[in-house]
Amino acid sequence: MWPFAPLYPSMGLGVAVVSYNGDAYFGLTADPAVVPDVEAFTQNLRDASADCAALARTS
Repeated sequence: MWPFAPLYPSMGLGVAVVSYNGDAYFGLTADPAVVPDVEAFTQNLRDASADCAALARTS
């Protein structure tokens, strides 16, 4: 799965999410002039996803 969010001239970050067969896939497209730290955003997204998955397992 390769979710893709196109960037238009007025956008700095595109986030696409696809759910398939019980999994969620994220795709990020960033303009480095607007979002120079997309790697940090990606790590925060991974951390938040892991936290949500852990909470779902305890429910």
